[in-house]
Amino acid sequence: METTSTGSSRQRSSVATIDLDALDCTICYNPLQPPVFQCGVGHVICSSCHGKLLDTSRCHMCSRDGGYRRCVAVDHILYAITVPCPNAAHGCAARTPYHDSHGHAAGCPHA
Repeated sequence: METTSTGSSRQRSSVATIDLDALDCTICYNPLQPPVFQCGVGHVICSSCHGKLLDTSRCHMCSRDGGYRRCVAVDHILYAITVPCPNAAHGCAARTPYHDSHGHAAGCPHA
């Protein structure tokens, strides 16, 4: 959303290309799903993997001390990146957040 000088909000849309692997957890390789956790260097993991780590005081990739913190900015990005339903060719016009695309597809009436 973009906020105008009058304080109103409007949603902007654009066509962009992104490697969807960049939106995957660096531990389980599933799509990142909010809440996301990030180390001080920027390595991100999903909340499910964060809860399973034996040592959350060090990053699993770079071993940097300091552990992980919530990354609200990545959470917002994940909600903003939407993908078309895999059944779009069969008439489904739904666009869902990347991390929830399988949830929609499983119950899509156009499947």
